[in-house]
Amino acid sequence: MKLRSLTIPLAATLLLSTLGCSKKEDATPATTWGNGNYKLDGISRNCTVKATLTNFASNGNRPAYDYLQLFLPTENATSQEYLLLEFNKLASQPATAYTLVTMAYFPTGTGTGTLYDNDVTTLAATSNGSFSGTFSGKITTTTSGTTTTHTITNGTFTGVHP
Repeated sequence: MKLRSLTIPLAATLLLSTLGCSKKEDATPATTWGNGNYKLDGISRNCTVKATLTNFASNGNRPAYDYLQLFLPTENATSQEYLLLEFNKLASQPATAYTLVTMAYFPTGTGTGTLYDNDVTTLAATSNGSFSGTFSGKITTTTSGTTTTHTITNGTFTGVHP
């Protein structure tokens, strides 16, 4: 009889300990940092690239859409500078429909960024769900009668998973 009284608690303990093993995996993959680089006024910047993807449901007259943000913080920078690329598309459209809506450079990582005009930007989704692309932009300012153009050229990013 004593053997039977030990068997039930032991069996219950073993059963409970296996419940943790049957936990389902989260279907959302972890964010994977990609690689990127660009030139800001001719000076090369190497960076890691992080993406976030937000789906916005339709609301009244606004249709549902997808909003993709790419953060490109500069590696080994003395400040926390980064470049921000933002794309959107209607949720019903394929990834090829993404269009660039914002290209902004934040020299200190805080405050208001400098908005750049888009020259040429490409964005491609791969079969494994990552994004790759190219970008360039410029901004022309006039201060005290002096016109200055700042450029972002040769921008690329690869292997970015939201």
